[in-house]
Amino acid sequence: MTYMNVKLKNSEVLHLVRKPGLRSWSVFIGILSIGLGVVVFSHEDDSMLWKLFCFSCGVLGAFLSLDDWEECILDRKKDLVQLKRLSLVERVVFARKESCNVVTAPLSHVIDAQMAEDEVKFFGKAKYLLLVFKDGYSLPLTIKATRGSGENHLAVLNFIQDFLQICEADRSTEPIKIEKSEVPEEEDNSSTTSSSSCSFEKLPADEAEEIEIAS
Repeated sequence: MTYMNVKLKNSEVLHLVRKPGLRSWSVFIGILSIGLGVVVFSHEDDSMLWKLFCFSCGVLGAFLSLDDWEECILDRKKDLVQLKRLSLVERVVFARKESCNVVTAPLSHVIDAQMAEDEVKFFGKAKYLLLVFKDGYSLPLTIKATRGSGENHLAVLNFIQDFLQICEADRSTEPIKIEKSEVPEEEDNSSTTSSSSCSFEKLPADEAEEIEIAS
């Protein structure tokens, strides 16, 4: 399993992607099966309205439990940083291929890429990557922080720093500290894509768990 995968990499564009992983899909199928099981094994006297309600709750819970599809696009030609997030509800219910959750910023304002470390109560430390801007703010590449050795994060971080042409002397591989947050929901560690037909450059994997980055 990887933090993110490289969909496209050349001198002008670096495109990183992520999709729901095996654990996320397993939870999705499990919740959906519970809703279906309630309908199938319910008492004969139960009304159809009650069965429909139980099944609908199962479908809704399954949809909401699945990880989002996420993308990070660094485009030197357009001077653009674009972060996208697309949920299963948007893909299926609203039949959207493009996400409404898009954050953009000038690529020329990016001065560094760093790995951040979030101290999460009861779960320990979790890592994720940040783009640092000269205006004094930073943007996380994903909404999930990942527990593990950090090898996945370092591999992606090196890709970004190489693309940004950050000098070796100015590079930092040590995670910066983030203040404690409340216990988030655990999610599956995965890579992302907006199309199943796309090919990806696989990055080193390690055993890890994911938690949502505290806002």
